[in-house]
Amino acid sequence: MYDTDPVYYVGDVLSFDNLKITVPSGVRNPNGFNFNQYLWTGKTALVANANSSDISVTGRQMSVKRILTDLRTKLALICDDVFLEQSDVVKAVLIGDKSTISESLYTDFSSTGISHVLALSGLHVSMIALLLEWVFSKLYCPRTAKHILITLLLWAYTVMTGSSPSTVRALIMYAITCFTIEMGYRPDTMTTLSWTFLLQSAYNPLLIGNTGFIMSYASVFAILLIVGIRNNSRQTRLSKVFGRISDAARASFAVQVLTFPLLASLFYGIPLLSVPINMICVPLAVLALYMGFVILLIGLLSVNIACALAFPVRLIWAGIKAVSTYAAKLPFAYILSSAWPPLLIALYAVIAFSCSVYLTASKERRVTGICALLIIAFLTLLPGDRIEHLKVTFLDVGSADCTVLNAQGDVYIVDAGKDNSVAADYLISNGQNLRGIFLTHTDIDHYGGIFDILRRFPKASIYLPECWDRQNVNDRLLEQLYGRNIYYLSAGDTVNLSNDVSINVLWPYEGFDPPIDNDGSMVMNVSYKDTAMLLTADIGDKYDHLCAAPSQILKVSHHGSKYATTEAFLDINQPQTAVISVGNNSFGHPTKETLSRLAAHGSEVYRTDYLGAITIDIYDDGVYTVSPYLTEGK
Repeated sequence: MYDTDPVYYVGDVLSFDNLKITVPSGVRNPNGFNFNQYLWTGKTALVANANSSDISVTGRQMSVKRILTDLRTKLALICDDVFLEQSDVVKAVLIGDKSTISESLYTDFSSTGISHVLALSGLHVSMIALLLEWVFSKLYCPRTAKHILITLLLWAYTVMTGSSPSTVRALIMYAITCFTIEMGYRPDTMTTLSWTFLLQSAYNPLLIGNTGFIMSYASVFAILLIVGIRNNSRQTRLSKVFGRISDAARASFAVQVLTFPLLASLFYGIPLLSVPINMICVPLAVLALYMGFVILLIGLLSVNIACALAFPVRLIWAGIKAVSTYAAKLPFAYILSSAWPPLLIALYAVIAFSCSVYLTASKERRVTGICALLIIAFLTLLPGDRIEHLKVTFLDVGSADCTVLNAQGDVYIVDAGKDNSVAADYLISNGQNLRGIFLTHTDIDHYGGIFDILRRFPKASIYLPECWDRQNVNDRLLEQLYGRNIYYLSAGDTVNLSNDVSINVLWPYEGFDPPIDNDGSMVMNVSYKDTAMLLTADIGDKYDHLCAAPSQILKVSHHGSKYATTEAFLDINQPQTAVISVGNNSFGHPTKETLSRLAAHGSEVYRTDYLGAITIDIYDDGVYTVSPYLTEGK
């Protein structure tokens, strides 16, 4: 729903006068995000959009979920009033509301390996369960009643906060543990975890592909496998303290080591500082969690009293933010990594099992196994072989432009898509370190994705057309570009991407004042040996013939608009292969007129809306191959 007003609530029954329903897309770029599978995990088959003017509320259904959602909204408002500038993190960790977490803060937490603190997870549910156990014990509540009441409260909390796979796992594990105790047996954590996995995956088998589900189970499993369960019953108070510190360090280390293949394959990066940062931040976060819950409950009665008590919590979260922000800027904090092949993951798992506390009591064997895991992990971080040719990938970013140039191992992009992180995800998932960004002009469908790219690749150089400052530049974009390494280019300039690959700028000429932004599009000819590729951005029919050049490959201008790629242009260009970057749109792109002109000139046309990402490998003998990501079009 495109408009923010009015606000709709859980339980509202809506009627639509005009509704556009579509099937969500699957993976359309190499190592891309499968939106369709993600929605199916939540039992959603279709997506739709509408304007508020076409929507009316025809009824309201009251339910427990609605009551809990209303409570969550009220608690969020209290958090804003009580915790002020730290309300973003407090809302995330207490009630699962991450809507006000900035992307930069989340990136810092991810880069330092503590993003799990922001994601309301099994850790939070476990902490609440321990707190409730202590409270009911002090109230001398009978064991069975205590177990039932705590399970119900945890269920309500899980529903209120969105029922993430991790919180549901923790809820089921607590319920099974209580049931085991009530039946007179001693609970075993590994058995409980296994039963929980079976129940959760049986209810929704698609959860097995959910990242949160995978990481939640993997983390708990890693701790049990390497650390096990410590028996503190015969230890002194001091030895218990040191034992818990030691267990915390080993648990963090175990999670880091055993989930290494998952981090590499799911997130394409490893937070090297995860263990020390977790040792610093997690105990503080747990303390702030307990204090925050108490203060939030007080806020339900008196916001003024809660505000007076909130300073320590705000101070703790300010400190955690400062630590993560500082650590994330260190050059070795986060290392990019490619996805692991299945056989290597299997080998890693076998070694991990062989050195677990469940299979061996030999300390030497366990140390040897862990060292072997660390060696394998280190070897996967070594740089791979550089390609020796030019590889060009036209990403599927909808009705927008983003072209990735891998010039003999040096990676650049031309434009950044519209409003998503497709380009950044592609670069990271393929282990590519970006050297430079060419922005052809100031339309959002060419620069919109740059914010995520610059956040992940802050040292990349920026190349802009010389007329950039004479166009309408978005204020947020100006702010992001300020202080960076920027080069302004005009016709006649050349940028060498590698020893054999160069970009020659054909348009605009120096001093050109574009009547409209599209007319100021930077047109570039990419050459490698005897092969040329022309990137035309959104140049229109008024100027395209002035910047035409013969080339074997053409990126068709303006998504195939009929007001571009003219006969005069094609007479000069004569492309063998034409690529159109386009998605679902209301302009009819690519138009019949443009497609007819390309066909008349003998060009073979490839469209991203039909074929997903299109990769062209250009070799030094002039031969090139075209490889669409999808084998079947619409």
